Amino acid sequence: MNCAYLAFTAKGLALAQQLAQTCPGSVSRCGLGGVTLAGWTAQQFAAADALVFVGAAGIAVRAIAPHCQSKATDPAVVVLDECGRFAVPLLSGHLGGANDLACRLAAACGAVPVITTATDANGLFAVDEWAKKQNCAVWETPRIKLVSGALLAGKTVRYASPWAIAGTPPAGVAEAEEASGADFALTMTPQGNALHLIPRIGVLGVGCKRGTTAAQLEAAFAAFCADTNLAPVGITAAASIDLKQNEPGLLEFCRSHGWPVNFYSAAQLRAVPGTFSASRFVQGVTGVDNVCERAAVLASGGTLLLPAFTYETVTPETPVFDSRESEPCVGLLPRTFFRMPGVVRSLHPTHSVCALGADAVRLTKDHVLDETPVGPHAPLMQLPACGGKLLFIGDILHACTFMHGVEERVGTDYVLTREKIRYIVDGAPRMLYGHDFRGWQQEYPRIRNILGPDALRCGSFGEAPCYLIDAAALLDAASRKLREDMHYFVSRIPDPA
Repeated sequence: MNCAYLAFTAKGLALAQQLAQTCPGSVSRCGLGGVTLAGWTAQQFAAADALVFVGAAGIAVRAIAPHCQSKATDPAVVVLDECGRFAVPLLSGHLGGANDLACRLAAACGAVPVITTATDANGLFAVDEWAKKQNCAVWETPRIKLVSGALLAGKTVRYASPWAIAGTPPAGVAEAEEASGADFALTMTPQGNALHLIPRIGVLGVGCKRGTTAAQLEAAFAAFCADTNLAPVGITAAASIDLKQNEPGLLEFCRSHGWPVNFYSAAQLRAVPGTFSASRFVQGVTGVDNVCERAAVLASGGTLLLPAFTYETVTPETPVFDSRESEPCVGLLPRTFFRMPGVVRSLHPTHSVCALGADAVRLTKDHVLDETPVGPHAPLMQLPACGGKLLFIGDILHACTFMHGVEERVGTDYVLTREKIRYIVDGAPRMLYGHDFRGWQQEYPRIRNILGPDALRCGSFGEAPCYLIDAAALLDAASRKLREDMHYFVSRIPDPA
């Protein structure tokens, strides 16, 4: 969550700076450096995920009033008094995350979070907050109050979903016997009077003639959504054949929606199992009978990465690495995954990664170009660009190898060896840098202090804690933190007595 803090006094500024250590963001003081209340609010309301005023609530209310549009789009707004006694979410408590943010800020300074949303005050299920945490868009925001109102009146609300929902429904919530009887429903194609929650999971397959403009693609997409009742907010990425990877209209169309786009060869598309609409014309031009459907199916499969690290067995003393035989040293699951059919492995002697799925080859093939273990071509460091997530099962944030890549990128003074090390990688000699923390201990659990609830989601698997982290958010937040304090994620190991 990208926060922006505004204070009005020296005392308030000190508190804002303290809070920014927990929830990172820009800190300004009204009246200094040309900062005005109206100008700052207008700028940050459009750019930030959350506005935090350290001062009187009335000031904040008057400042944001001209900008409030919709609970679906407005940023979170929280106000704290300059003594740090109370943290009050004013706007977008659920969808914008203001309630969660107020609780985090309150915990950071010892304040009391003042949560006034009715479902929270009564300890009831908040459908819009739940939707946000499940990565769903709310399709009809005015209908939120119908679900919440029923719960507040003591009624049971019913849901429908074509996907299984784990866990026990909270009090007042039950599964509908028929989809038509649902009060809220998870779906990609909303119809009817229920509140519809749209999972952001879709991939749009695109096939087009050379020279097709972005406007033409936009019109075709709108018509497709109208014909199928597809909610466009459910689309998160696009895919096509590699013949179109330099097509200006297609690239502009995807860029305007913020979608990453994956391109596949005709051979890759032909290998996709399933039944598709075939075209002889498309076959003659591209070498495959269907582009859009096959590309969408291929891209939607996702790609799973697991570490295949061998730093315990491939060392300066035993420098030989064989990508087919060198077993991972980081647990049973990576050792089993490494041997599975279809898995590919990146070429690095100590920090290789195994991958299975649509983008496995693309994510692993260039690791060999790096001179460092987790360089820019490492599979882990490509996750931010493709919307990837990091999953930790167990209390193992201290072993977050992705953070090594951030440290390498920022250029910390502790992560790399001073000299290159000679390795033999699949029979070829390589001179590469290794990792050497030189008396520093890793403190990666501190990433919990710099990520908001949207970027770091917590759960459990049996008795084990689990963390799901957005790779792009972690890269951004950790990079900024390291530029402020190079040693934030490490501490000195005491010298032995």
